[in-house]
Amino acid sequence: MLLSPLAPPGAPDPESLIKLYTEKKMQTYAMVQGGTVINVVVWDGATPYAPPEGCALHACDGPVGIGWAWVDGAPVDPNPPPPPAPARIVDPEKPAEGGPAVL
Repeated sequence: MLLSPLAPPGAPDPESLIKLYTEKKMQTYAMVQGGTVINVVVWDGATPYAPPEGCALHACDGPVGIGWAWVDGAPVDPNPPPPPAPARIVDPEKPAEGGPAVL
């Protein structure tokens, strides 16, 4: 057993800690209060933990962030990315004023 000189008495050895963390499946959870994500945590789902009063934890497989809405069991980004700009067709034979030709 390898002991660290900085580990307190009774602390698990580093090999045990590595095994503990690699065997546990960590997952992202949204902490939701009143329909709004107020925090995002990574948790194994097994270690004893209770969210603050009035909050609930919801497992998330996709992106989630603080300030997002929680609607029908899923996170909703309040600031979705803008739609892509429309494509422009450029005609190299016909220059336009101030730039390349646009059809």
